[in-house]
Amino acid sequence: MPLGLKRYQQEGDDHFTTFSCHHRKPYLNTPTARDIFLDSLERTRSHYQFEILGYVVMPEHVHLLVSEPPDDLLSKARQALKISVSRRLTERPFWQARYYDFNIFTRDKRVEKLKSDASFSISFQQGNMTNATRKLISRLFASVLSQTRDWRQIDIRYRAR
Repeated sequence: MPLGLKRYQQEGDDHFTTFSCHHRKPYLNTPTARDIFLDSLERTRSHYQFEILGYVVMPEHVHLLVSEPPDDLLSKARQALKISVSRRLTERPFWQARYYDFNIFTRDKRVEKLKSDASFSISFQQGNMTNATRKLISRLFASVLSQTRDWRQIDIRYRAR
């Protein structure tokens, strides 16, 4: 960790976190690789009991919007996820060692982070949403469809909380 960088975990916040494949190589560019990542993400979520609020899987990196695990550090869950994926896929090394982590303190910041990933997308999972949230998500996906070049290589999900 860089000198002076402090990570705030077990604060009860949601987190926007980003991590990349080694040298930003497109190791997640196939449907099989993305499915393995998503399966590992669900297994990790289930084991560590955190919520997945949204995610984007790009060919060379991943964005997650998640809650904190109740009994462990988020960094431990993230490490378990990365290990699970790298054990199931053949590229070595698979992940960059470092990651970006941003604490989400407010609903507005959560919406902002979801909107900032709108240029990527496609695969929408509905939960219990307000009409305002539905409209926001509809705009987000309309934006995605108009801006994304090859959406078959990308997976984004949002789940209302």
